[in-house]
Amino acid sequence: METQVIILILRVLLSLYGEDYNPKIDWFILTERSNEKIVFLGDFKNVDEIILCDNQSFNKCGFQNKQVILIKGQTQMLIQLDTYPFTVPDKFYVHTLANGRPTHFNGYPMRMGFIYDRIYQLEGGY
Repeated sequence: METQVIILILRVLLSLYGEDYNPKIDWFILTERSNEKIVFLGDFKNVDEIILCDNQSFNKCGFQNKQVILIKGQTQMLIQLDTYPFTVPDKFYVHTLANGRPTHFNGYPMRMGFIYDRIYQLEGGY
């Protein structure tokens, strides 16, 4: 029940301050240059950067794409998700950084061409 209340409050705040966050539908298909806005739920207390990477380990990234954070809270972030240069069916990893260092050993995997909820829990990848 507590999670549902948090998500409801988050949706209200996003509608007020989300800069064109438009949840007409609660999901989207992740495609090239779609620049979808997505809320990541997780522990972001000290996180100051979200990076997309082509490797599960941040230290082995061949390509890094820093994401634009529109709204940041301790338990959620609204991101303008820029997936360039990944294309369908590429897999990439979401890394959270605090002071330039990864907050977890492994990044969270996502795959191009898959359907994702606009409010998405980062779990299981760490």
